Amino acid sequence: MFSTNELKRLAEIVAENIQQEPFEYLPKRSKKRYPSVQGWSERFSNYYWSSSTEPLSDWEQINQLTERLGVYAQRLAAKERIDSDIEAATVNDVFELFKWGGVLRGKDHNPPSIKIINQVISSAIEYNINTDAPMDSAWTKLAAFSTAWLEENTDKPPHIIYDSRVSVALLERIDQAVEMQSNLVVLKNRLNSAGLGYVDGRGGNRKERVQKLKQKKWSIGYGKWSSQIISSKIIDAIVLELNSKTRYGKMRYKNCSYSWNARGVEMVLFMEGY
Repeated sequence: MFSTNELKRLAEIVAENIQQEPFEYLPKRSKKRYPSVQGWSERFSNYYWSSSTEPLSDWEQINQLTERLGVYAQRLAAKERIDSDIEAATVNDVFELFKWGGVLRGKDHNPPSIKIINQVISSAIEYNINTDAPMDSAWTKLAAFSTAWLEENTDKPPHIIYDSRVSVALLERIDQAVEMQSNLVVLKNRLNSAGLGYVDGRGGNRKERVQKLKQKKWSIGYGKWSSQIISSKIIDAIVLELNSKTRYGKMRYKNCSYSWNARGVEMVLFMEGY
């Protein structure tokens, strides 16, 4: 389909372009003026979730959820016996995840069933494209949160939340890379043919941006495990690139610094995709 070296070359260009371009968050209906920032580290530090006026306001909640869902996923992967109390607690965690993400509406989202939870987690861990497990704006969040422990697994790395904002930002950056290096068009076409595509969104200016992506021959990726899996592998290549060069800095939260991971790269793209 595509090689590690091809993804590495794409990741190098995407990482450098994002590093060099200033970014200013301009949410509609907001009276607050957000600062213009530049560079991966500064972009990460200016991540905002939902209507929060403070950056990284959901950081601790998300880390706790990721930890709990990761422990459950590892038990599931190891085929350990899981009793009903643990399953009930996991259903509550997934409900909290969907509530945080604003995706409680939708089939089997409220309440989420343990059967589907297990299907989604197993498919995410196994990188199974040919699966009956559902994939949408809710289940992509579970795929991401339950696989963060797969860091440094280059064959099957952690998943990302591949929503409308992340998809728009990532595909635009791929098109930008193709414009800079025309030989990457072969890789873009293979990624597209393999199932990578856009996720429709109504917020911000995504509607207009999706129309431009359609004009550039991208197809829809919503609900497709192929799009979920390919995007996660591209983000993993970007993670490796960011951690290989000191000039990109690190993720910073309060007084701590962290190496880049899939979640951090996804957060930067999420802001860019508004």
